[in-house]
Amino acid sequence: MKVTQWTQRGRLRTMSALPAEHRRPDVLLVFGPRGSLEDGELAADLGALWPDAALLGCTTAGEISGTGVSADAVVITALSFDRAHARVAEVALDGDHGEAGRALAQALAAPDLRALIILSEGLQTRAQRLVDGLQAGLPPAVVIAGGLAGDGDAFARTGVITASGFLDHHAAALGIYGDAVLAGSASASGWHPFGLDRVVTRASGPVVYDIDGVRALDVYARYLGEEAAHRPSSALVYPVAILSGDRLVARSLSAVDHATGALTFFGEIPEGSRIRLMHASNAELVAGAGEAGALARLPDGSEPELALLFSCIGRKAVLGASTELEVDAVIRALAAGAPIAGFYTYGEIGGVAGAGVCAHHNQTMTVMVLGERKRR
Repeated sequence: MKVTQWTQRGRLRTMSALPAEHRRPDVLLVFGPRGSLEDGELAADLGALWPDAALLGCTTAGEISGTGVSADAVVITALSFDRAHARVAEVALDGDHGEAGRALAQALAAPDLRALIILSEGLQTRAQRLVDGLQAGLPPAVVIAGGLAGDGDAFARTGVITASGFLDHHAAALGIYGDAVLAGSASASGWHPFGLDRVVTRASGPVVYDIDGVRALDVYARYLGEEAAHRPSSALVYPVAILSGDRLVARSLSAVDHATGALTFFGEIPEGSRIRLMHASNAELVAGAGEAGALARLPDGSEPELALLFSCIGRKAVLGASTELEVDAVIRALAAGAPIAGFYTYGEIGGVAGAGVCAHHNQTMTVMVLGERKRR
């Protein structure tokens, strides 16, 4: 696998960014700010220059590349395979999102599918339903990872890009095929639950109305105080853990309704769930990112040729000026110096430790590693 990466500002007009040997890429991954992608011109330019490449990307809350973390540049990563191939499918999120996931699976399923990168708009997606539908249509051995598109801290409009252009209210996925394909992924956070277990007694989708029979806002405000009045940046630093046995999935608070006392999270919290509030220091978040990098391994033990990083905007909100430290931690854990690409998300999609399944997360660093088995 050959990997070439560059940053783009404005329209792409020449092929000069790519060395000659990489000028027919199999895959183009594109992550950038909404203002650079939503008019569809960049997607059209890329499609015109490389019509045979599988194109997938999305808007972000920050871009991750080999040069660090940015907030105003499109990062384009071109992949050229030795013995693999790829294709993209997209689906509108007009109806049941579980059915949308199944439609993506049906479009991409094949005996030699080994890895799948899933991206979706970040504001309205019922991500766990999307993931459940996707997994239901694919063999368990397919490695799935990805994230929900971001819009900086504006939370106004998100979208994915494919050869069809800029698509809001859509999900899209890239399947990577071939017996030589190697893939692995891991998610970790560094967050720790604290306080008492509480029960969600009234909820609908991502909206929680009552906790332990009390208005959710009243319970949350005991810990947030006046910060409960702000959305969404201050609330991002107070996630909750959904507890299931010895496993947990984090959810970040996205909105507060002072009139009803309801809280809206970046993902569904089923009624009856046991939850606890969570906390973390900067050092713990950085260590969690390093753990994700250390756990993401190729199945044959070889070194990855590319690492994709999907980290939560909530982590960025907490880390602030230290944000690049978590990316550095992943790079150190990978050790071999594999190229990296990725973005800050409105939600991550990756494995649940010890569960053997994929889930929608908040507040994690999710790492996907890719490679190709060498010829003997």
